[in-house]
Formats: sequence, C-alpha cells, structure tokens
Amino acid sequence: MMVKRLNLILAIGLVLTLTWPCVRVYPVAAKPVNGASEYADSETTCRLIGDFDHDYDIDIDDIMVVVQMWRRQEGDPDFDLRFDLHPDGIINIVDIMHVAAKWGTTRLMSFGVNMFGGDINDAVVMSMAQEAGICWVMHGLSWSNVEPNPPDQNGHTYNWSVYDVRFRTVYDAGMNLFIVIGSNPSWAASTSCGPIDQTSMSNFTDFVRAAVERYDGDGVNDAPGSPQVAYWAFYNEADFDPDHSGGEPGHGGCWGNNGAAYGEMLRQAYRAVKEADPYALVAFSPIAHDRFTYEARPPGYDSVYSREGPFSYLFTGDVLEHLHTNYGSEPDFPFFDAMNFHFYNDFRNAWDGSNPPYDQDLLGKQKFIRDTWLQPYGLQDLPFVVSEVGVPS
Repeated sequence: MMVKRLNLILAIGLVLTLTWPCVRVYPVAAKPVNGASEYADSETTCRLIGDFDHDYDIDIDDIMVVVQMWRRQEGDPDFDLRFDLHPDGIINIVDIMHVAAKWGTTRLMSFGVNMFGGDINDAVVMSMAQEAGICWVMHGLSWSNVEPNPPDQNGHTYNWSVYDVRFRTVYDAGMNLFIVIGSNPSWAASTSCGPIDQTSMSNFTDFVRAAVERYDGDGVNDAPGSPQVAYWAFYNEADFDPDHSGGEPGHGGCWGNNGAAYGEMLRQAYRAVKEADPYALVAFSPIAHDRFTYEARPPGYDSVYSREGPFSYLFTGDVLEHLHTNYGSEPDFPFFDAMNFHFYNDFRNAWDGSNPPYDQDLLGKQKFIRDTWLQPYGLQDLPFVVSEVGVPS
C-alpha cells in the first residue's frame, strides 16, 4: 500500500501491540547515549530502563535477566554492555539493585512514524517528531544497499555507513527503532521483494545475524554510538502476490503466492536474530491484508472493495500452516514474537463486527486476524504491531 502523508511531513504509522481486549506496547531497554555516564541519564518518555524482556513493565523477569549475567566483566566473551546499568565494566549487585529499584514501573509508548532517509536527515522533522511525542520509528534496511556484491573467498563485505548514521540519529533523539529488512540484491534473488532463489539462504541469514549484532547495543561489534533496535521484521507487505498485481509494483515484499517459502525464510531469519540478540523481538511481515485478489476473500468483502487487488487473503494462513505442519513441535514455533498488519481507513467497514466498538475498524481487523489465522494454532495471545495506519489528511 502506498504510504500516505500527514501534514506534508511524515507518513503516519501506529506501533501498537494489542492483546485482546487490552492494548500494550513493547519498549527497548535503554542504555547510555551521547556518552552518558549513568543509565538514568538516558531514560526518556520512550524508554524504560531495565525492561529487558520487552513486556512494558519491570518485574522479577527483568531482574533475573541481570542475575544471569552476574560477575561478567568487560573483556569476558559473554559480557553484555546492556546489563552494566552502572557502567563500571562489571555486572554485579549494583546493577541488580538498579533494576530492583524500578520494580513495578510501567510506561505507555504507543505511537510511531514511518521515516525515510530524508526525514531522518532533516533536523526540523526530527525535532517535530520529538515534540509530538513520537516513540517509534519504522525504517527499512536494504540488503542490496549493504551488500551489493556476493561474498567471495574472503567472506562478506558489508557497508553499513548509511544506516549507522540514520539509526544513531533516531536513537540519540530518544526514539526506538523498528526495522524491516528487505530489498534482495540481484545476485541473491530473481526479484528484490520475494524468495531468495539465486543463492544459499545462509547468505541471507549471515546478513541478518550481522545486522542484528551491529544494532543490538551489547558493546560487541556495534555501530558507532551503539544504537539499539527493538523489533525486526522481514519484507514489507509480503502478502503482495505478483501473479495478480496487474502491473502494480510491490511495496517491499512479494511472497503472496508462496507462503511456504516465506515461512521457511522466516524460520531461519528468526533463529539468526535470536542467535545474535536473544532479547530482540521479531514481528511477522507487516501484511496489508486488504485489497485482496479474486482467488479468495473473506465473506462480504466485495461489498467494501469489489475490484481485484494484489494481496493474497490466504498468505498468512499458508505461512502458519507450513510452519505448523513441518516445525510445529520445535520450541521456537511460530518463529515470530508479534503479529503485524497495516490498517487503512478506506477499508475500515470490511472488518466491522457485531460488538462495537471492540470489533470495529482497526480493532475489528485485529480481531479478525487473531481469530481466523492465529487462534487455530493456539497463538491468539500474541501481541500485535500495527506498523502502518492511513487516514485522509
């Protein structure tokens, strides 16, 4: 879907997590920025220091994460800068007490924007985002830009320079990063938006692992300034079906005719993320889940949108069915931590139910996706991310 502009400045998107019937948002654990000597200096309205498990409050689970790092010190192979809350080069009782002192603290950080390179590089735009209380920035990470050439006998050659600057700018401004990986290089795939069919999947997972390690903020192989990414996703609107596009270009992903292939990629990418940063979260592809092809549609959808669109209604079900059938017994199933979809006001009435306001508009679409695609696999309690919302301006 085309990203719409609001007030001619930013493309608006919500970064919400919804667990019916409540609304929650998952933050990142804060850490020093701009050379701060204490973690308290970097706590902002958008960051909750010590919330290592990203559940939006500080409790015993967060304390136990720090306890597991007890006595690790700088120079140890498993030392992690994020848990050295009183930055003295060793994780000890002082750091544990720092988290314990915040027991029960919660913070709501719901709203974000999609930003492109020009937005992030514009000081006026960034200042306005801060003034508006924006807590999340969704941005793409192009594999083809970082690795335009295939690996050789010396391994991979990555150029992160553009993203190092952008991600640090956002992070130093006190906002959190939601990054969508995509844009296959021509040496790796026959399309930039779909299955990786020209090289080994290991080249993709190597890239994913390197990206997550660079932007996890643990002090090891970090980008300058150690910006930290909270959420990762793969291929924007992957439910786009190129076989039914009618010439319309994709919007970052085009796996709609091959949910099984997306499931295979997601499983391996998820594991690569967790290997690099066990505390990072992976969201499902930000699916459009509207403007469906004629192949399949939910009941009554034609009354709202009668034309054929390019998005596969069955894509999400195909992905989950493939993963459940082949890997349902694996502990990492379903290989994502949050469901993700887009909502545009043009199609709001397609999702209205019989219990307003709890199943109307955006909440109606969330409920439909939860009940139709997630619940059959016991995944109805997963949080949701709504990473694009469009309304007329």
